Amino acid sequence: MQDPLIIGAIGGSGTRVLQCIAAHAGYFMGTHLTRHKDALPIQQFCRQHARRWLVTAGQNPPPAETIQQLEQWFAAAVREHLAALPNPDGLWGFKVPKSIHLLPFWDHLYPHMRFIHVLRSGLDIAYSRNWRLEGERQLILEEAEKKWPPHRQAIVLWGRVNEAAAEYGAERLGSRYLCIRFEDLCARPKEVTGQILDFVGQDRSSLEQAAAEVVAPPSIGRWRQQRLREIHDMMKAGRSSLERFGYWNPANWREIDAAAHAPLWQRWAFRRRRMRDLPAL
Repeated sequence: MQDPLIIGAIGGSGTRVLQCIAAHAGYFMGTHLTRHKDALPIQQFCRQHARRWLVTAGQNPPPAETIQQLEQWFAAAVREHLAALPNPDGLWGFKVPKSIHLLPFWDHLYPHMRFIHVLRSGLDIAYSRNWRLEGERQLILEEAEKKWPPHRQAIVLWGRVNEAAAEYGAERLGSRYLCIRFEDLCARPKEVTGQILDFVGQDRSSLEQAAAEVVAPPSIGRWRQQRLREIHDMMKAGRSSLERFGYWNPANWREIDAAAHAPLWQRWAFRRRRMRDLPAL
């Protein structure tokens, strides 16, 4: 059996369309799927055991007992996921956002697997209904940070999770790792879809059909509809990560910083008349 293609991200990043593109490229992505096209058996595995991995991930390497138990539990999930695989030697994969927390485990299990890391602006992700803070924040944030307002916790957590994945991908996976910004995919669907097809080793015969799956949602740039001081606080707290992934717009910051320190009536006017017109990125 070939090693899989794995698609991971922080929830709400737009991974659903990547699952569709992979299917057009000839990958079996499962038949037991959620409405967001997550592979249900593997989603359940990640929900139950990603926390266990995060608890032990600071130990290098994690205890052998932990790895063996995870291998056994995951083997059962994979059997269910691949029950309808037409060809035992065929291409296969899965899309589960929480898989991003288990990158070293996948790398250990599948030394030839490929991982697509989907990014979306942390300013938008903080307001996504598809992402819940509770599970990961307990293990990733410092005790003092857990007392911060939810929007500030969200941007810091977004940065740490994505930076950890990007660093592991660059250092350990190399050519088996691809990072895609959802906003770039929506802005240039054929170009970025072509890059994805190249990465998974497929020709571009399915490019037109695969790129047609990409539809930019109205939620891109939704941060501009939020409270001005929340956005200012998030940009300040998450600046280094936003800059690293190309989500820092200096002109936006200058306007938002000035408005956040202005009198109340000016803040209100800025949010009502100007903020919605700022560039999404």
